[in-house]
Amino acid sequence: MCRRTIGTALHEAADESHMEMMREQSQFQAAIDVLLCPMCGVASPVGSMSCPNCGEDFGTPTGSMWREGNKTLVMHKTAEMPNRCVKSNQPSTRYLKRKLSWHHPGWYALIVVCNMIVYVIAALIVRKTATIYVGLSEEWFARRQRAILVSWALSLLGIALLVIGIALVNESEYALAMIPLGIILLLGGLIYGVVTARIVEVKKIKDDYIWLNGCCAEYLDELPEWTGELL
Repeated sequence: MCRRTIGTALHEAADESHMEMMREQSQFQAAIDVLLCPMCGVASPVGSMSCPNCGEDFGTPTGSMWREGNKTLVMHKTAEMPNRCVKSNQPSTRYLKRKLSWHHPGWYALIVVCNMIVYVIAALIVRKTATIYVGLSEEWFARRQRAILVSWALSLLGIALLVIGIALVNESEYALAMIPLGIILLLGGLIYGVVTARIVEVKKIKDDYIWLNGCCAEYLDELPEWTGELL
């Protein structure tokens, strides 16, 4: 009887522990799927620009992001970008992790003065890096995915034509035409991917601040003007 009671108590404790773990997991998942207002605590869908209860603005950061002119975004390395798409200023539903790297353009002179190996070593030493999370709408996320797909398709087709052309260079008169066509498609695919799939471009990294190009005008218009004064 005693053993049966102890066993029942252990089972009840295990069930209660499991239920508590499930509740914590549900709360954690809910926290991922919603935004909690810092003012009143009311939950809003991810991508909301303001709290539906108290009107607290989720979109515009203060003291960490600015605009320089009408093309450049200036932000602190630790700043969290607002819940808006940088390309359309619509509520963002996707986030891209971007690892940025920059060094002064003057270091490119090492390629001419010395060689590529010396330049690469120097660039790795003097470069400044940062990691940011860029917000995108579903539309712009899909556009980027299509650009990457087209880039891969063109590049792989170029490689295939190049390989076939080299293999059949002595057997077919069309093989000579395949080689330059393959090179053009390969380079064209790579260039197309770099240009169209790129969301933002780092202009400069200095101290703890980042300068970015590529954000739309509507996105930048909601930010204060950069005065050049560092925090």
